[in-house]
Amino acid sequence: MKHLLALASLFAASAAIATPPIMTPPAPAAPPALTVVIAVDGLSSALFDRYRPRFAGGLARVGGGARFTLEGPGELVAGLSEAIERGRPGSQTLVVSGSGPLPDEAAEQRWAFASGRFEKTSTAPAPAIAAQANAAIAQAIATAEPALEPPADCASPPLQSGGKRFARAGGDLAAYTASPQMDGGTLAFALALARDLKLGSASTRADVVTIGLGATAAVAAAHGAASQEMCLSLFSLDRDLGDALAYLDRSGVDYAVVLAGVSNEPAPLLFWRKGRVSPPTGGPARRVDVVPTIAAIVGAPLDPAVSVGVCLSGMPGIICPPKP
Repeated sequence: MKHLLALASLFAASAAIATPPIMTPPAPAAPPALTVVIAVDGLSSALFDRYRPRFAGGLARVGGGARFTLEGPGELVAGLSEAIERGRPGSQTLVVSGSGPLPDEAAEQRWAFASGRFEKTSTAPAPAIAAQANAAIAQAIATAEPALEPPADCASPPLQSGGKRFARAGGDLAAYTASPQMDGGTLAFALALARDLKLGSASTRADVVTIGLGATAAVAAAHGAASQEMCLSLFSLDRDLGDALAYLDRSGVDYAVVLAGVSNEPAPLLFWRKGRVSPPTGGPARRVDVVPTIAAIVGAPLDPAVSVGVCLSGMPGIICPPKP
């Protein structure tokens, strides 16, 4: 896929676009300097499991960590920035959403996609790279895209296609936002800002970038969850996320990844960190449990007596506070 590659000028060492072999270093003893939280709108457990055995990129890597199943209502990352600021003062928080604002109102940098560009919704000064990143996205929207060629895993039948397979004319913003290219652009924009802000550059901080991806929900609404377009979109997300993680590998940043599906159905909640061997499954969880668990990961555990959710224990390297 060309989505991250079209914005490769935003990244250092952009020529190395293939995901390199991943070496497993010794288990880190300290909290990660950078935690990447990815919320995938429309990703249910049923949808993830349908294609999981055939993923080979970022979804495969993150899917190899600890897994819980999100059930029930609730906000996903509400209060995350306040929790980190209380427990690890001086840390930086960045939110970039391609599918509407995420409910972390205290993040220092908040960006949401609207009218063909990412707009800042916080008061902190914009990083210098933001204008260049938005220009690259505008160029991507203005450029016509041919139909994607389906791999064998997305062959039709049995998967049915509406025929276009994400072919679009240049300047068709609606088609862009309902395509996997939107998620690639969102990942690229978020990592470009994270690099410019030097997130993860200091072990004394616990920086967090939260990324909201909306293509899965948009493709489901336009084509259906069982469509060929959904198959193409998920494999594209797998490759784009693999490119993003490979970029972080090359940067040398010590990072962890939390990936959560946002769905009215049961959804996957995945925790992954290089060098940590995690149990394959941890059972059910609630959305309100995500923030206390991330707080524990970054070394800023919440007081169980005042927290709405609970820390999900049982994963190596995560020390949950004792229950009252």
